Amino acid sequence: PVPAPPSGPRVFDGKRVVATTALPGGGWLAAIEATEGHQVVILDASGGTARTLELPPGFHAGLAVSPDGTRAIVSARRRIDRFKNPGSLLVDLTTGGHEAFGGTTVHAFVSNEVVLAGVALMDVATRAVLATVELPGHRAKARAIAVDGGRARALIQTSHGDGVVVAVSPTAVRVLRVTPLRPAVASTFGDGALCILADGSYHRVEAE
Repeated sequence: PVPAPPSGPRVFDGKRVVATTALPGGGWLAAIEATEGHQVVILDASGGTARTLELPPGFHAGLAVSPDGTRAIVSARRRIDRFKNPGSLLVDLTTGGHEAFGGTTVHAFVSNEVVLAGVALMDVATRAVLATVELPGHRAKARAIAVDGGRARALIQTSHGDGVVVAVSPTAVRVLRVTPLRPAVASTFGDGALCILADGSYHRVEAE
């Protein structure tokens, strides 16, 4: 067991922070609990609001930022759709503009141009599927994904409860192994190493 990874600011202006992810230039992209649904904001290093992103109403929870910090994927769903997988928005963090990302739940950027959407590598511009990987278990799906600091490995928490470590690149993805512990959370440490929350403690996922 190892100490819990840093998670960024957890409270903003008296409101609960639902999810945060660090921005390459400093600060955080954050989803906060608002009066109606969740609101996505850019917070500065001290936790103050730098900018609020005007996105469609919804309960935003999944956040992923491109390595250069110019784009983000935000996953959201409406209250009445809480039992469905959330759709995703591609957000331009420079202009604040956004577009639907094909109704696909996107979990993480592998490069500025390629994302992990479930178990598939997908080209951001064309939405073309570049490669896929098969997860253990009948019809298993990716519930959550964490990508390490070097963006060379990812940890997938499956719908069956397994933790699957995969090697990733902008053109390929392959399974390395299944972790012996069943993760409650897939995450990363401040140094970019993969970790899982299992049996009440955080555990570092070592390299192959």
